Amino acid sequence: LTHLLERTTQKELIKLEAYRLVQHPIIIHMDLDVLVLNPMDDVIDLMLDSARFKSQSKAEQQQLLSKLPIMWPEKEIPDEISLMFTKDYNVVAPKRHDKPYQGGFFMLKPSLK
Repeated sequence: LTHLLERTTQKELIKLEAYRLVQHPIIIHMDLDVLVLNPMDDVIDLMLDSARFKSQSKAEQQQLLSKLPIMWPEKEIPDEISLMFTKDYNVVAPKRHDKPYQGGFFMLKPSLK
């Protein structure tokens, strides 16, 4: 069992190599079982230039945020967004407040820092 756990952990940790792909502005990691149902343009634009989003009118900001499933909509969008991810709602009880990170889909800005 320990050997199997080590192999599984190693396979999951390889995803962190995406941070080393600094020649790209954004990396989108998707496991083979991920299905994208909507365009991701707004999410990518927000990651690439959150300052432009913040310079928009409140009405324009609300319109964009209504299309994005933001985890904490009451909090201010940060000046720099380096990682976006989803939660894994399928692996825990529905009443559990804290949901784990879904490692099968994430977007990040590569950095060696």
